[in-house]
Amino acid sequence: MPKGQPGRSLKQGNGTRYLRDVAMTLTITIASTCYLLSSFIFSALYVRFADQSPVAKTLRKHFYLFPFIPIFVFMYLLKHAMTLLIRIPGKMTRRAFEILSGKKTYKKSSAYHKY
Repeated sequence: MPKGQPGRSLKQGNGTRYLRDVAMTLTITIASTCYLLSSFIFSALYVRFADQSPVAKTLRKHFYLFPFIPIFVFMYLLKHAMTLLIRIPGKMTRRAFEILSGKKTYKKSSAYHKY
């Protein structure tokens, strides 16, 4: 059989490719098993310690979503980080305006009844 043809036996030098394929399959299997196990443990601990968060409530209803817990928690934390990044400059600007003008600014909820 010429070199590079499929179907070569181990005696003809195809053993290294076979071992590499087995090692790659074993690595993928071990990595995915570790990911699923760690996601399961993390989701159980997250539900235990952050039981009032929306992510934990969703996981309690649909526990089979535990492989996606890292994505859910990341998006939840990103939402809160973006909220803080928007609120803090607004509060700083409001406070600077109050200091410069010498008057308190109206809040949105109370501004409608002050006129």
